[in-house]
Amino acid sequence: MQIPNVLRIIENIRTIVSHFKSNNANEKLITYQQNNTGRQALKLIHDIPTRNSTYAMLELFALLEESLKATIALIDKHLPVLSSEDWKIIRELIQVLKPFQSLTKTMSGEKYATASLINLLEIDLKNVCNILLKKSFCKEVQQVIQCYLTSIQERFRSLEQSTTLMVCTIIDPRFKMLAFSDKQISENAKEKVITLVASSQP
Repeated sequence: MQIPNVLRIIENIRTIVSHFKSNNANEKLITYQQNNTGRQALKLIHDIPTRNSTYAMLELFALLEESLKATIALIDKHLPVLSSEDWKIIRELIQVLKPFQSLTKTMSGEKYATASLINLLEIDLKNVCNILLKKSFCKEVQQVIQCYLTSIQERFRSLEQSTTLMVCTIIDPRFKMLAFSDKQISENAKEKVITLVASSQP
């Protein structure tokens, strides 16, 4: 997410989370939740350099918005202040990251990691981005989505042209021709499989 304002917000969140995880401020956060929210107290979590862990950190942080604001006001510590616009961006980022998290979870749940999933993954990721771009998110979040789409296009560039991936995909009974975004590429894959089968005959 190389968007300055978004990076600033995430770094501020990390600073706040680090503070709560390193001293008794976390106890005050838990106490506030127990006394005021009527639900089981939750603890903040820190992210690591992955999109899914950032999603988890943001989701929990937003869920604890009221408790965090109240607790920070009680502790004698100069922590970053998040504006109402910052909180809006946080909530929108969660909406953007959630489909990626769900898709990654689904793919990770596959019993066997196969090359035949690559084309389908690319199509799904692009579809997610295009759907999100139609929503009325703020400018910074729209830029995040566009960055993701550009990154996906660059990372998967020419993969559909890979003979190995084409063959793996088309012979997978789950996908066959459905995992190709281009009809001509799917026809090329079909012809390649026919050629390979024919050449293997004695």
